[in-house]
Amino acid sequence: MTPLERRCRRLLLAYPPGYRAERGDEIVSTLLDEARPGQRYPTLRDAIDLLIHATRRRVGVTADFDAGLAIAAPWALAIAAGISAFVWWQVEPLIPTVGPAVYAAWVLAAMVARRFAVAMAVAITAIAPFAALSTSAERPPLWIVVPLIVLGLITCGGMLKPTAEQRLNIVASAAAIAVTCAPIKPALPGYYQPVLTRVGIVVAVGVLAMMTLALRRGRPYLYAALLLAVPAAWFGPIDAVNWQIGLDYVTAARFGRLAHVVTATCVVIAMLSWLSRQSGTASRASGLALGGGAGYTLFLTLTLDGAWPSASIATVTALGLLGLLLGRPSLTASLIGAATYFTLGVAVGVYSNNWSSTWPTPARTAVLVAMLSLLPCAYAAFHLLRATQLTWRHAAAMVVSLGWTGYLTVPAVMAWGPLLWVLTAVTAIAAIRRRISHEPGSIVRRIL
Repeated sequence: MTPLERRCRRLLLAYPPGYRAERGDEIVSTLLDEARPGQRYPTLRDAIDLLIHATRRRVGVTADFDAGLAIAAPWALAIAAGISAFVWWQVEPLIPTVGPAVYAAWVLAAMVARRFAVAMAVAITAIAPFAALSTSAERPPLWIVVPLIVLGLITCGGMLKPTAEQRLNIVASAAAIAVTCAPIKPALPGYYQPVLTRVGIVVAVGVLAMMTLALRRGRPYLYAALLLAVPAAWFGPIDAVNWQIGLDYVTAARFGRLAHVVTATCVVIAMLSWLSRQSGTASRASGLALGGGAGYTLFLTLTLDGAWPSASIATVTALGLLGLLLGRPSLTASLIGAATYFTLGVAVGVYSNNWSSTWPTPARTAVLVAMLSLLPCAYAAFHLLRATQLTWRHAAAMVVSLGWTGYLTVPAVMAWGPLLWVLTAVTAIAAIRRRISHEPGSIVRRIL
């Protein structure tokens, strides 16, 4: 085996094992046939193309996904420009930040409708929070920055060369979004509630319209709607305090922005994975649950001096029980789960305490971080729904994962943002329309 062939086969590790066994020799043969005499390494272009293709195979990207990405791209650009125009017009006069540079870049990108312009807007958006550190102006909130970046990535991924008519449609749609947001009354003056309520409602309606089209026009439109729903998850959560919901920071975390983003994102990713026929494994689900519990335990140990809040004890118990019911855990998944939960917990703690490492109310922060337990619970529930064999342990694990998810989300149902209501309604309609089961032999069909 030559050095070039050995290095090419190392690249094949990026592929799923089944695909690697089936097509690995063919891929290596193609790379070797196109190599120059004396070449010892794969070219950078070949390596990047191979890694991109391997990633697509791992996440189950299909032709329908590509078609959905192309459908979503102009809408993503219109939404980003519309949000930018609305915030620049309505919110910046109240709370000046470095945001106008970001918003101007997005408005210009919508008028040009070219990948380079969109990529520049993404770069400016990513740099803006750091640029604000060297000025007296505030930065735009991350709840605006992150969705704009994701919308830009969707646009860059699916945008082809638009016609003059298509560019006009993007500008018109952006203007319509900005104008439509304006009449909806905000709950509070300022950045968060006007953007999260006004924009959240408008974007959720757009996602609902796209999903409605999917009922007639097939999977590409459903993929497009779900792609737009990923950044839309950051818009629209309604603060539970404003609804006077009887939740607190000691016994249970209130359903605020973090909970909405985590819940909505999990639902969207689960629906995308369902379409691509991904299922996961019990060992991975067990590892993520047990690792998540271990990561949260480490977080509590390092941040709390006194007794743990009851919600934190219940969270560790639920994750531990879920992991044990799912069976033998994967060591890799356990390590990933522990590291991810601990890292995200620290990030949430720093952010929720005004970017400070000193937390005046660590118990409040600890309970807020408990909301991250929705991530391993969602993965476990998704795997169990796709499983084809039902055991009593799996049934008990399903009860634990869905029960804990319901405990954290259902009591605050009135605080749900518009997107969660849309996703819940569409899921219910699709379940009824397809008689719950999407595949023969699934556990859902056996139970119901």
